[in-house]
Amino acid sequence: MATVPDDLAVTISVRPVMAPIDTKRPSLAQQVYDSLIEAVLDRRIAPGDRLIMDQLAETLGVSRTPVRDALLRLESEGLIEATGRRGYEVRAVGDREVLELYQAREAIEGHAVVLLCAQPDRLERVSLVESAVATAALDGNTYTANRAIHRSFLEQCGNGLLLSAFDSLWGASLASFAYGQMYPTTEADLVEDHRNLIEAVAAGDEEHARTVMVDHIRAGLDRHLS
Repeated sequence: MATVPDDLAVTISVRPVMAPIDTKRPSLAQQVYDSLIEAVLDRRIAPGDRLIMDQLAETLGVSRTPVRDALLRLESEGLIEATGRRGYEVRAVGDREVLELYQAREAIEGHAVVLLCAQPDRLERVSLVESAVATAALDGNTYTANRAIHRSFLEQCGNGLLLSAFDSLWGASLASFAYGQMYPTTEADLVEDHRNLIEAVAAGDEEHARTVMVDHIRAGLDRHLS
């Protein structure tokens, strides 16, 4: 059997298989996804509107592939549903589905603050949450600001599966959040609306923190359904 010279073997072993990914630039599919989300949140796209893959690709100046990937992601998150060949429709969300989404939020986010209260470095983590609230409040979009604020509690609770469940739930909840009147609209209101949550976790009383979070979520449901 022929042997491979040592110098050739070294050359083969160090040859890069794939080029490095530029992590600073989002993929085209992500850019298409972000554009569609922005249009939904700005209410330029409404429930019942049709989204045609070829038309979107032409409008956005990209191929069908990133558009398809973005639409499939939005479908998996429950914002749109397939209605024909390469076509989708923005879903209308009923009150029953909204109620179930908020009930799931109570379970996930309520338990997250219990875990956060039990962290040995709780006060340091609460400080990070407080910073996240201040930063998110600068966002001009109340959906993305509110999501970032609540996600900061999950990020600090110490349970990655709860964080994944949070992301999945908020993705599925986008349609109801986009078309409901749920949130304060100013920077000061967003900070003040979440101040008691921060104080409850900082105090370290697990059951009190859970109660404050659940009450906060239920107040959001009341605003949504009113």
